Amino acid sequence: MIMTKFLPIKIQLLFILIGLNYTTHAQNALRFDGIDDYIQTDYKGIEGDGARTVEAWIKVKPSNTWRFIVDMGSTGPGQRFSFKINNNARFIRIEVGGGGIYGSTPITDNKWHHVAATYDPDLSENQFKLYVDGNLDKEGDLDLDVNTSKEKPVRIGYSNYNLGPFEGLLDEVRVWSVARTAEEIKDHMNTEICQQSNLELYYRFNQGIPNGNNKGMDSALEYTGSPQNSTLIGFDLIGTNSNWVEGSPITPIDLDNTVSVKNTTLTANLKGATYQWIDCSNRNAQIKGATSPAFTPSTIGNYAVKITNEGGCMEFSKCITISSLEAIDNSLGEHMSLIKNELESGVSIDLGSSFTEIQTKLININGHIISEKRFWDVEEFEVDIDQNPGLYFIHITTNSGDSGILTVVKQ
Repeated sequence: MIMTKFLPIKIQLLFILIGLNYTTHAQNALRFDGIDDYIQTDYKGIEGDGARTVEAWIKVKPSNTWRFIVDMGSTGPGQRFSFKINNNARFIRIEVGGGGIYGSTPITDNKWHHVAATYDPDLSENQFKLYVDGNLDKEGDLDLDVNTSKEKPVRIGYSNYNLGPFEGLLDEVRVWSVARTAEEIKDHMNTEICQQSNLELYYRFNQGIPNGNNKGMDSALEYTGSPQNSTLIGFDLIGTNSNWVEGSPITPIDLDNTVSVKNTTLTANLKGATYQWIDCSNRNAQIKGATSPAFTPSTIGNYAVKITNEGGCMEFSKCITISSLEAIDNSLGEHMSLIKNELESGVSIDLGSSFTEIQTKLININGHIISEKRFWDVEEFEVDIDQNPGLYFIHITTNSGDSGILTVVKQ
């Protein structure tokens, strides 16, 4: 059932702020469906025979297929470096293209486990090591040279040759350009970490509403300080599968990442830090020159701030969409009407007269634009709302400059 109403702009803004002024630090993870979910990063990986460590928190059930955690390089003997779960789905494995080493500790009990793989070319023996829950699981050597290619960027949850989709939960994925010691792995596996030397890639996956409607949140935030944000491919981003979920049992960093909102200005509440505002709708791209605590967007969109304190600890705020809503001329409000319809997942709208072009944006309570649609030479049109129950906003603009916002409650 769908209920609709045209509201004055200021009232609509209040509704959005209630949903967006979210102050808790979520400890989330990503659930991969084992079919087509993966993360495509911009990072090219560790080249040649460079030392490395790959680590993550995983929660998996038994399966009879390969499941890649992190894959870098390309096909060819020694040119690929993969950290995965073997096809018997019981143990972790290092594979370098032509050979590999299996672990011996079962990890498919549907419980959270920290897993890590290291390679140290400076060692005379046991250059490869596997760890489970901070303990050495297996070590050894391979009869081939490691020569990892940088031909393709690193993938998370899938191989670079499109096999072995990960099924299960992933959290706290880290890639280092050094072979971490057993002590270093154990000391840092149970907590989020701040910026450190040799940390090349770091994803906390703390975004989204666990098991909620996260449509539009298709870029994973990266925490090394470089703009290496990554695209989520194949994820449904709604419901209990293929979505953001509750995360691993680690301790989060205590850093104030809240943002205050006044009119159309966003202000980071943490003082004495460095700031970089980002565009959540554009793969979390950094906004040039937006490095002050306060930021006033000039266009409608999704925005957040990356905060780094004096100790080098980094955090992102929630993505917020309120930019120019208050400034929208609600000129369509007096003319728009709803047509009697029997749509179960949308609404039919009559603008009262025909327009050359009409653009609609469906915005959820978290401020994310989850769909956009254009219509030409019509006065009546339909907007689909194939989403979970909740509050939504339809922002309508026309070629003549008229605009309006329709609030929709899907029950």
